[in-house]
Amino acid sequence: DLARLYLLDGRQYRSDQPCGARGDVGPGCDERTDPDRTMLGAEQEEWLGEQLAGSRARWNVVGQQTVLTANPLAAPGTPYNLDQWDGYPAARRRLLDQLREVDNPVVLSGDVHASCVCVVTDDPQDPASPPAVPELVGTSITSEFPARWAPLVRAASEALPTIRYLELERRGYVVCEVTPAALTASFRYVATTAEPGAAIETGARGGVRAGDPEPRPA
Repeated sequence: DLARLYLLDGRQYRSDQPCGARGDVGPGCDERTDPDRTMLGAEQEEWLGEQLAGSRARWNVVGQQTVLTANPLAAPGTPYNLDQWDGYPAARRRLLDQLREVDNPVVLSGDVHASCVCVVTDDPQDPASPPAVPELVGTSITSEFPARWAPLVRAASEALPTIRYLELERRGYVVCEVTPAALTASFRYVATTAEPGAAIETGARGGVRAGDPEPRPA
């Protein structure tokens, strides 16, 4: 009754990335907002809805592969990372509607080689709308963040109120501690990936209190 963990597959069953983008990043297009597009596939969407509907847990934690929080890399509209949920906004809204039905939803994500504390807002396309679901993004164990994208991503994160914490350079993982009162995340980083047995330290800690989707420093 403390927590339920739902692990999703956002790779095998989804619609292809939209807009004919070469690579993951590109401008938006009408295809991106097509309501029939899916990240999880109809069967998995239905399964998740059924599982959430039956939950009586204090915390409902969704583990999945790509960043859910809307994160245009510059001014809204272009460009987008179309491989993430920004490429599937209708599917993201369906998922958010499902998560509204349970107590204390939290999303755990990865894939972008960066650590991030984000919040999916009530209207995911409006970063000024009220917070709805906190998201914790874990970085890569060894793979580096592409240096050419770092200045653009930093500038975007500083302009977006949905991004509460961002770390691009350090490698590691996230440890989550769950109690009835709070879910606390510790972002753990290694001093170097070049040597076995490198020292590990906690670079940042943040948390969510039960009943409040607003992520805060721990």
